[in-house]
Amino acid sequence: MERSLVIIKPDGTARRRVSALVLNALLDRGYKLVAFREMKVPKSLAKMHYAVHKEKPFFPWLVDFISSAPVLAMVFESNNVIQGVRDALGATFVQKAAPDSLRGKYGIWAGINIAHASDAPETATDEIALWISKGGLKESS
Repeated sequence: MERSLVIIKPDGTARRRVSALVLNALLDRGYKLVAFREMKVPKSLAKMHYAVHKEKPFFPWLVDFISSAPVLAMVFESNNVIQGVRDALGATFVQKAAPDSLRGKYGIWAGINIAHASDAPETATDEIALWISKGGLKESS
């Protein structure tokens, strides 16, 4: 059983219907939602979450964007959930996403792409631990 951190970013939550459609699409794939929190991301958490990009020129933008408005932080669980969520979302850059993918349908442009999703089991483990310890994400019992 795999787990994946999924974050519906501010461009999704600002458009409440979009965040509902994304959540529904992932639930319709049979993924079990095991943690959920709507929250405003502190810059300190955003910097830790995006630490892998800290030397890149777009790092400040990533931090500012995810901290700009509330997000939906979630953990989904299922067999092959990591790749399944990524397939549902489509390419990271909206203009490269398939038109029938979630980013293709609802993304705005480039990295304003409605959601983050873990990209590998190791990343998922680290991200989930970070968002539980520093973001207050709690698993449902």
